[in-house]
Formats: sequence, C-alpha cells, structure tokens
Amino acid sequence: ALGNPVECKAKCAVMPEFELPDYKKIAASIKQQASSKKEEVEASEKEVDDVLLQIRKNKAHIEWHKNNPEADHHDHPDLEKEESLPELTDELAKEAGNFKDVEELKAKIKENIIEEKKQREADKTRAKMMEAILKDTTIELPEVLVEAEINKSIAQLKDDVARMGGSWEDYLSHTKKTEDDLRKDMHNSSAERAKIQLIFNKIAIAEKIEPNQEIMEQEVKVIKEHYKDASEQSARIYVATILINQAVLKLLESQ
Repeated sequence: ALGNPVECKAKCAVMPEFELPDYKKIAASIKQQASSKKEEVEASEKEVDDVLLQIRKNKAHIEWHKNNPEADHHDHPDLEKEESLPELTDELAKEAGNFKDVEELKAKIKENIIEEKKQREADKTRAKMMEAILKDTTIELPEVLVEAEINKSIAQLKDDVARMGGSWEDYLSHTKKTEDDLRKDMHNSSAERAKIQLIFNKIAIAEKIEPNQEIMEQEVKVIKEHYKDASEQSARIYVATILINQAVLKLLESQ
C-alpha cells in the first residue's frame, strides 16, 4: 500500500517536535554488545542435508506433475518417502542451478546458509539499535499518524489476502475478528512503527541523508509497472522512505 498525497499532506501538517538522543553513542554501544557475544557462524551438515532433501523433494514433485498433467492438487504423501525421491547426483546438481557437481552444490548451500544467518544477526542488531534509540526518545504522537500506519497495514494485509486468491470477508471469518478488532490489535505496534519512522526521518535530516536518485528512479519505474494506478508522488515517497531508512541503518551500523 503506497498511501496517497492527501494523506501525506495531512500527516506532514501534524509532525511532532521532539529531541533525538545521542543515537550514534547508542548504536555504538549496541554494536559493541553484539560483537562481544558474536560466535563464528557455521552451517551444520544436517542443515545442508535438509536443503538437499528439499531439492530432491521438489524434483520429485515436478516430475510427478509432468507425468500426471491432469492432476490439479499438490498433496503427494508418497513423494515424502526416501524410495520415491531421485538420487542425489551430479546431474541433479546441474539441474538445481547449473552446478558442476554435488560438491559444488553443497558448497553453495553452505555459503547461503551462513549468509542467511549473518543477515539475521545483522537484522537483530539493527532492531536492537532502533529499540534502544526509541526508548530514549520522547515523542507525543498524534493519533492521525497512528491511524495512517494502521491503514497502511490493513491495506497491505488486504493485498496479501487478494494475492493468495482469498477474499477479505473470508479472512475475517477465518480469524473470527472484525476489521475494527484488527485495527485495535495493530494500534500499539503501529504507534511504535510510526515513532521509529519519525526517528529515521529526523536522523536523515540531521545527517543530511538523501535518497540515491538513480536507484530511486529505477524503483519508481518498477512500482509504476506493477501498480498502474499508483500516483507518481506516492511511489516516490514510498521509495525515498525505504532508501533513507536503509542509509540511516548503515550509518548506525558504522558507529
């Protein structure tokens, strides 16, 4: 959900005044804590084997549907059995991603697992930085900003439900909640996200951070291609926010 220019003007008119804490000092402290607890990231043999098993299952599933084109379901319990799965061969490795052999495939899987673990740890550290900065920041948040954040979350949820082929009414029936119930459930987390975004924006102003124009133009073009009814201004606000947030997080990580 990209929002709209009218909503943006309303939000900009009520932006609260607040003082930032020493965000660089806070970020450096969190980073130091994370570094002191840091352990060497590894990928276990079982983790690699689990991925290899899934590759074999995927291959068996694809082959089954090739041989049974009339079938329109994906529930194949027999394909879970070892004897139903294709052998792990160099040929299968080539099909899985043009790897030279099984050993090269295993090496790539191991590398990916390690990178994913590192990224998860980095994400945790970033979240802790923002939580700590938020804790030391006093913001009197206008309800209109919280409502705007809730509206964005509801719109995104509706998009997700529609993309999966469901209806909003069926989703509400399944969760046994009304839309008002969902909005109430989202209130506290939405308020926190709104505050964090205000902090991102103020740090960006303080540090004179601007979105990369070349990347921005590329991303806006992609959005316009996928969302034909999205306004140019809304798309630019959306992309600029993401790029600025990323730049602020990099700044905090560099402390």
